[in-house]
Amino acid sequence: MNREQPKRKINVILKIGLLLLGFGTGPILLLVLLEAMGINTNAGNAVGPGLLHVITLWPAVVFLVLGIVISLIKKLKKWFHRKKKK
Repeated sequence: MNREQPKRKINVILKIGLLLLGFGTGPILLLVLLEAMGINTNAGNAVGPGLLHVITLWPAVVFLVLGIVISLIKKLKKWFHRKKKK
């Protein structure tokens, strides 16, 4: 039996949250990682990546939570709709 798996779509709001999280926290995490590995011992001033992290972290968290909640609501609606048909 060749059953195809259904394509899983990620909610747009969830995608925005993931992009904001990666874009906002990525640079500061990269600097911290390089510093911990000893590759970049003279990182200098990390004010720019730090501010980017502070500005984008909470909106990213809000978008992630909203995206997860919306996805769960859609799944529950589909599940209840299938239960009604049976």
